[in-house]
Amino acid sequence: MTLTIDEYQSYEDCRHLEQEWDRFVADNGSDIFLTYGWGRIWWKYYGKNRKLILLIFRHEGNMIGVLPLFKEIIHIGIFPIQIIKIVGSDHTLAQFNLPLLTEHLDTITSFLFERLNNHGWDILLLGALAGNYSCQDELQSALNRPRIYSLVTQKGFVQTYFNVVEPEAYLAGLNKNERTDIRRNYRNLEKLSNGNENQINLEVAKIDNWADIFARFYHAHQNYWLNQGKLGHFGDWPQAENFHRELVKWGVDHDYLRLFRISYGDLDIGYEYNYKCGGIYYELLNSRNIDNDLQKISTGKIICFELIRAAFQDGVKLIDSMRGYYPHKMKLGGEVRDMVSLIVVKKGFAQCKYLLLRSWARMFNLLYYKIWFGRIAPRLPHRCRRPLNRHWIRTNMFS
Repeated sequence: MTLTIDEYQSYEDCRHLEQEWDRFVADNGSDIFLTYGWGRIWWKYYGKNRKLILLIFRHEGNMIGVLPLFKEIIHIGIFPIQIIKIVGSDHTLAQFNLPLLTEHLDTITSFLFERLNNHGWDILLLGALAGNYSCQDELQSALNRPRIYSLVTQKGFVQTYFNVVEPEAYLAGLNKNERTDIRRNYRNLEKLSNGNENQINLEVAKIDNWADIFARFYHAHQNYWLNQGKLGHFGDWPQAENFHRELVKWGVDHDYLRLFRISYGDLDIGYEYNYKCGGIYYELLNSRNIDNDLQKISTGKIICFELIRAAFQDGVKLIDSMRGYYPHKMKLGGEVRDMVSLIVVKKGFAQCKYLLLRSWARMFNLLYYKIWFGRIAPRLPHRCRRPLNRHWIRTNMFS
């Protein structure tokens, strides 16, 4: 049995593998976040002062695993901590179904540790793993080498998702109150037409209109959250606007993007920002119109139902609404799964470094994120607000 591992230090070095890489990711139930193009764009914006480690595993010439990693050094006081993470694991919304064939996991992890030892490391963070990652137990078993490393299973996040069925079957599956309310909102929308024969329209971003629809979505999203006294996703996360604009262009070119403008006649209702990969919609963000004409209409419920309808017509089986628990989505048929991160720590002094990092991350998360960013900063004028602190972004997964 011949297993080989190829390592690349830049996305340009392995551009010739893009089609094989993406096909392997889609065919093996992995995520849009682990495609070649997504990782390449993420690295362009968030790879500064980090070292790229792209690993391709093959068995008898056939691809059996793809693992895009990077190394960074985080200083806590006088102590430098060498950390290996998955490309895309911070600064943006992401979760991972790792594209590693289950039957080869033991051999893959042996090769992985051997290769990482050449780079020097203290901590390997694999996460956050998606709640629907089917090989979590097998991966955990393959990583568990108690004589050499400590394995920590970290919980705390949940993933929200919708099973996609025929639209009328979806409505029938809701409780009576929600089903009635959705239909009432559609009737109230019709009353705004003043006798005109309007209908709901879903305009999907294409090569000729993606820039206009993204700009409209961006402004609608930001206006909604600014009206709530918050900065919105594009204000909270560093370089988010430019990152997503380039991502949208890539998604259009490769038929991954599903950015919908939902309207009724000339009236914008809202937007749904999704990517499609392997029969799944990844629902990154959405926005709704806060026009006074729509104040008495639950536009969020209309947007949700129209997304279900679009997904069904697109042959999608699952809508992944990403990390987080949303009570309103539970009422609309959403379900949750637990997510975990697997943290491998070298034995010896690296264990002390890990405990130091975890303690620091928890304290910084409390003082900076929960107290400052969550409670004090929202009371300041918008011109005084700043995006999330990069040190918090890099360490919060350990809190």
